[in-house]
Amino acid sequence: MAGGERQGPAEGSTRSECFGEEFLGVLLDQGHELPPHQLGPLVARQIGRLDGRETSIFLQDYGQVWLVPLPGDGLAAGEPQPIDGSDAGRAFREARPVEVSQAGGVRVYLPLLDGGDQVGVMAVTLDHLHDDERRLLRRLASLVADMLVTKHGYTDLFFRLRRREPMSVAAEIQWSLLPPLAMSTPRV
Repeated sequence: MAGGERQGPAEGSTRSECFGEEFLGVLLDQGHELPPHQLGPLVARQIGRLDGRETSIFLQDYGQVWLVPLPGDGLAAGEPQPIDGSDAGRAFREARPVEVSQAGGVRVYLPLLDGGDQVGVMAVTLDHLHDDERRLLRRLASLVADMLVTKHGYTDLFFRLRRREPMSVAAEIQWSLLPPLAMSTPRV
């Protein structure tokens, strides 16, 4: 090549997507058009492509005591998990993935981080967990957190889920103006 010019693909060749790019690309391509309540089911379908199961998305409640499961088709229904004293809570508090061996595989809890904003935790069970799955799941969790924060402005679903006690209209407005409930930065 003269002058440092980049060559395109050879004639007749294509630049096809690898599995990881396509896996995350589905969320990027479909997620922006979906109504907020369909985000969880889309995530569960994608995790199913990794042979994952029992997918849960937990959001932090406003009292900062519980991680509350997001309802939706394909998502595992369950009870709220305490932030103190649960594996999901440990992933949330420490802002790092937590892997728990089980009889049927490995349960992975991944923090949902949008920048420094700790949104919640995503949990999934896999038969086996390898570095490729770990990397994809971490990237998926980051993308899901971004999408939850973006979709939050267009629905009250997440607000109602995170609200464990009745609130006045004034309190709801104040909560919407406050900074994130929890955050994580490497320097603080």
